[in-house]
Amino acid sequence: MPQSSIDPIVATNIKAVLHQQQRSAYAVATAMERAPNWLYRVINQDAGILLPTLRLLADELGVSVAELVDPHPNGEYAAPEMDRIHGMKVVAAQTGKDSQYDDIEVGVWPVRLSWLKQLGVNPAHSRLLSAAGRSMEPTIPDGADLVIDCDRRRLREDRIYVVESALGLVARRACKNLQGWWLLADNPRFTPQMLDDSYEVIGEVHYIGITLT
Repeated sequence: MPQSSIDPIVATNIKAVLHQQQRSAYAVATAMERAPNWLYRVINQDAGILLPTLRLLADELGVSVAELVDPHPNGEYAAPEMDRIHGMKVVAAQTGKDSQYDDIEVGVWPVRLSWLKQLGVNPAHSRLLSAAGRSMEPTIPDGADLVIDCDRRRLREDRIYVVESALGLVARRACKNLQGWWLLADNPRFTPQMLDDSYEVIGEVHYIGITLT
């Protein structure tokens, strides 16, 4: 029998704790060895959570179960206004002469609406991606988070785009010469590729974020 959705107070408290700790639902779910979109579904009341799992979540967040289930009338856990953005993972790895690309839909993630407005992107036409590989280093390090503006598909010189080919998704810088448009890797070890009809431009990279370790 499927679990019922959780109480809205619990969902609000979890989102507020994540916001205060500047942690993503994806990161917490991964740390707990759960499915990447598990906590997102919980806090958006698309899935329930049993008490033993709630205790594990509280331990991971460093709070008590009571802090997650009790209302907070003083507003200290007031959650920020949120919106949703689709998440994908872009893999652009190369070994020897063979390039391997893959893309994985990993869920729909809550992000602060004020942040999206500051970026100037429409969440309905944007994608949140995680880059893997070193083809765009040093501009896009391995593991960087990218916000892709899918409204911006018309190529502009020296801009970075995510494009799809028969091999999958890849991030590349657009460059034009007399022969046409080329896709360049910032890492000089990777070979330039000429853009042809086999490629589809998904959108322009609008934001690059990294976690400092």
